[in-house]
Amino acid sequence: MFDDDVFSFAESDNLDELEHGLVYLEGLADRIQLVQGLTILRIENSGMWRRTHETLREYRIDQVARLGIPKQTISDKRKIAQGYLACRDLLKDVSLRGRVSKLQDLPDVVDAVGQKVGMDLFMNSSAREWQDKVRDIRAARGPH
Repeated sequence: MFDDDVFSFAESDNLDELEHGLVYLEGLADRIQLVQGLTILRIENSGMWRRTHETLREYRIDQVARLGIPKQTISDKRKIAQGYLACRDLLKDVSLRGRVSKLQDLPDVVDAVGQKVGMDLFMNSSAREWQDKVRDIRAARGPH
């Protein structure tokens, strides 16, 4: 699936080339997470799972066993894609590099603090600051 030449930079002795490769891979990893999530949602929302299973729960259990992808990983990717789709209009002109994992909580943050503040937090907070804010929002909201 991947061209081996894309990864040949890892054998380089050139610092600039190595760092460029790291940045490239980071962006690729972000895009892969989002595409994985969108693919999971496509399967689930389109009902394709009905071709082989009676319930979505059955499909999800079997999916974990067949694909060898941990249940939590699939769940996280699904939440990332759901956050992306829920806030797609806010993300039109935004780089997702280094922010993809924040997508799963973006709708809750925007609902709690508004679009302007929510997007400012999304763009400028560290992962730790973001998680602290999400935790505060959930604590203020109380149990579901």
